[in-house]
Amino acid sequence: MAARHDDLGAQSSWYVWAALGLYPSTPGTPDLAVHSPLLERAVLDLPGRGRELDIRAPQASADAPYVHGLALDGRTWDRTYLLQSAVKDGARLDFTLSGTPDKTWATSAKAAPPSYRSGERSFLASATPNAVSAVPGGDAAKVTVHGQRLAGHDKTLTLTTKAPEGLTVSPTGGPLVLDAKTGSGEPTLSVKAAAFTDRATGIHSQCIGLQSGGEADLEIATRSVAASVPAEQGGVVLWTAGAERHGSTPACLRPARPTIIGGRDGRNLSASVKQEDDRDQFRSSGAVPGRAHLG
Repeated sequence: MAARHDDLGAQSSWYVWAALGLYPSTPGTPDLAVHSPLLERAVLDLPGRGRELDIRAPQASADAPYVHGLALDGRTWDRTYLLQSAVKDGARLDFTLSGTPDKTWATSAKAAPPSYRSGERSFLASATPNAVSAVPGGDAAKVTVHGQRLAGHDKTLTLTTKAPEGLTVSPTGGPLVLDAKTGSGEPTLSVKAAAFTDRATGIHSQCIGLQSGGEADLEIATRSVAASVPAEQGGVVLWTAGAERHGSTPACLRPARPTIIGGRDGRNLSASVKQEDDRDQFRSSGAVPGRAHLG
């Protein structure tokens, strides 16, 4: 169910959840938040013989929107969510409702639904545009790095770059200053490709990393910028991949279905990309004249 999206009946299903006094507040988890039901009683048949979720709220009405108490299978339940077992195995819920707020029910820290913080970062990073081009020996391509503080007190992020021989990045690194009010910063990098008159056609990876420091958790967001540098064809295409935490050293990430645009003579291209830590080798071959895909 797509929560609260008014398409394919999802808006209707949202209303049914709300009327029952339950709601799947955290997608991808079995957690159900609880609130005041609109119905005095509702019984849900669950998979398996004799399993049902019996919801009772005798005071339910438009004038009684506040929960003053909840019993789960006859025992006081002072939390704003249900256990997974209540939905899996069945349970009875008895709500006590009122027209005035209750400032004591389910107000402790443990009363809130579980919080899932795996992969949480204190900042976001990205590089744009997704595809820019530069001619070997010609003008530089421009790549803008975006940093956004989400939490913490970092005033700067550390910008690092690493390019293979023949690609020059300017600046190569340094502090990315975050605006005091918005917490964002957007430096622009220049990427130049040498003439490559004696270098074979291939894919060359350049890493752009952002790091927040000064705290116990060292977080790395890395952008992989890859370039097709055909010597005789005179075309270069750059693209960026997604961000992830990867130890304490920036590493090139596998591009997500990038396209390598071929040169003027329309020949098929073939290429391989190898990560710096030698974990994986990705290969491709051009199936369409002038194009090759990594996947």
